[in-house]
Amino acid sequence: MIQLLNKRALVTGGGTGVGFGCAQRLLEHGAEVLIVGRRDDVLEDAIGRLKTIVPDGKVSWRECEITNEDEVKAAVDAAAGEGGLDILVANAGSGYPGPILDAPIDAWQFCCELNIVGTAMCIKYAGLSMREHGGGSIITISSVAGSKVEKWMAPYSTSKAGLEML
Repeated sequence: MIQLLNKRALVTGGGTGVGFGCAQRLLEHGAEVLIVGRRDDVLEDAIGRLKTIVPDGKVSWRECEITNEDEVKAAVDAAAGEGGLDILVANAGSGYPGPILDAPIDAWQFCCELNIVGTAMCIKYAGLSMREHGGGSIITISSVAGSKVEKWMAPYSTSKAGLEML
C-alpha cells in the first residue's frame, strides 16, 4: 500500500460507516485527516474511536453541512492548511425511503441537494486547492442504487445516478 505520510485528506461523512472506514485507512497509512459531518457529537465519538485505533494518527473534525458552499470552502481550507489538500473522499450522502407516489418534493430536493450538489461543491473547492498545490486525488462514493433500481428509494437512486455522471 502506498504510504501517505505528509498527505492531507478530507473525508465528508467521516463520522460513520464508509466514511469512518476511509478515514481509518487513510490514518493507518500516515495521512493527516479531517473528518466532517453534520453532527458534532457523532464526529467527537468518531475521533475518540479513531485515536484508539490509530493512536499516533493526526485526525481532527469539523462540523460541515456540505450543501452550504461557505462551510465546504472553510472545511477544505482547514484540511489543506498551508500545503494544500491532497485527498478528498466525498462520501457524505443520504436517502429518503418510501413509495414514489408518496414522496414529497422535499425528498427529491434533499437527496439531489445533498448527494449531487453537495458533492459537486466538495469537488469544486478540493479541486481548486489541489490545482493550486500541484494535484491530488478525488474519490466520490456512490452506490449500486445509482445503476440498479432500489424499491422505495426513488429520490436516492436518482440522485446517485446523477452522482455517477458527476
